[in-house]
Amino acid sequence: MILIGLAGGKADARAEVAKRLEQFGGRHLLPLPGLDPKNRHPATRVRYLQEALNGAEKNRALGGLIAHDVTTQAEADEIRRRGGVIWHVMGPPSESVVMERDDPKVTAMQGGCRHFLDAMDAFAEHLLSIAAAH
Repeated sequence: MILIGLAGGKADARAEVAKRLEQFGGRHLLPLPGLDPKNRHPATRVRYLQEALNGAEKNRALGGLIAHDVTTQAEADEIRRRGGVIWHVMGPPSESVVMERDDPKVTAMQGGCRHFLDAMDAFAEHLLSIAAAH
């Protein structure tokens, strides 16, 4: 299962990136139902994420999930632990999610901007990295 977490940037930019990925993926790439963005308690957020991912892993028809509001390091760690990736969205960097060296930088702008890839280019690169790993 493809698992992409979006961190940093503004909420509307993360939502736009997620929307483009969902449109491309049809019924196979879905948004992970979000926790109230105002709830910043790491233990609550990661527990909710774990429960949602446990349920999703049982759905064989699901190609992947997009967590569009990763706001804590615990959430990012859980996504990475399950083989997912964290994308950092153009805008203010996350104050709590550490940007790792190979984390893609994305933008909601079509065609990208400077060193930020647009959502579809980042997704294509992600698919190629999955194929190369197998």
